[in-house]
Amino acid sequence: MPPPLIDATLLTRVSLEPYRLPSITAYNRLEASPRTSDFARSLRAEVRDPLWMLTRQWQFGEFQGEDAASPVSAKIVGTHTAIEQVAFPANDLFGFDETIPLETQVERERLSGSLWLATQMSRYFIRLMRDQGLIAHRDKFIGNYPLAYPLNRNDIDGAQLLAAVSGQLFDGFALHRDIITPSGAGTAFDAWMSSEGLSASAQDALRDVAAQFEAWFGRNYSQPDAGRTAWLPSQLEYQFAVGPSQLQTRLTAAQYSEGHLDWYSFDTDSSARAPADGQPPAQVTTNEVSFIPAPIVQRHAASSLLDDGGRADRLRDDRHQPDRPPASAGRRVRADLRQRLVHAALSDGHQHIV
Repeated sequence: MPPPLIDATLLTRVSLEPYRLPSITAYNRLEASPRTSDFARSLRAEVRDPLWMLTRQWQFGEFQGEDAASPVSAKIVGTHTAIEQVAFPANDLFGFDETIPLETQVERERLSGSLWLATQMSRYFIRLMRDQGLIAHRDKFIGNYPLAYPLNRNDIDGAQLLAAVSGQLFDGFALHRDIITPSGAGTAFDAWMSSEGLSASAQDALRDVAAQFEAWFGRNYSQPDAGRTAWLPSQLEYQFAVGPSQLQTRLTAAQYSEGHLDWYSFDTDSSARAPADGQPPAQVTTNEVSFIPAPIVQRHAASSLLDDGGRADRLRDDRHQPDRPPASAGRRVRADLRQRLVHAALSDGHQHIV
């Protein structure tokens, strides 16, 4: 008699009620419909009327610009103070960790156990056990860490997940809690392995697996200390401050919601405490940069285009000087030039070369 094509145990699992719920899956796909396969002309970015663009530049006197400024050496002195301390509400102060982004330190929260998280963590721990040849001990973990999470009666996805993993996976979140919980000379996980009568070699191997498991959890989930949070539920925002530990000024973010922290997220707070007696001030780095600035002033010689009673000549001779701002007459002349030259036509007497 030939063996059955489908395992009876697998057939029994598939025939469970959660797998026989009717469902319809539909997909929508958006596709472009180009009118041609040759995009060479579009990529050339052609200009329809280049002569019009040149005449508009001529009308506004852009061809008369002169970069006649003299190079000036400038120096900028800036101070850089490293962040050493973070302050949360209720005067909760702690050191700043440079290896963790500030957004993560502010927004992270303590994880609570759930069916989805416990299943994810259990799958990874079983993978590590399989790699180390310890999969034979899986039943002991299933018996000691059962998946006992209450589900909402309308949570169909959760019911299907629980039915699929029951007897196959255990509560990985509860296991991680025992791994990090001290108990006697070791941890709660060590005490449980001793109570199960596991051999010394098996316990050592499982400790190595637990260390890899804890490192994986730390890479994926950043956890704050118990009770430490910058979130204010009544205002639906985060409040915190950063700065050096021994300087008087610090930066505060009083209305940070979420996302990306930048310079505009902070305000300067000079009411922070002053350095205590006998304590050295925080290290301050001073950077001095020298450069030659780019020209910022342009002269317009417009007297050859119209007669405005000498105002254009005054504009041509008006140079920007550091000790006083440009004359207001220059601004009036520029406005008058734009108003008069908008409708001016090109003539043979004014030839401009670009």
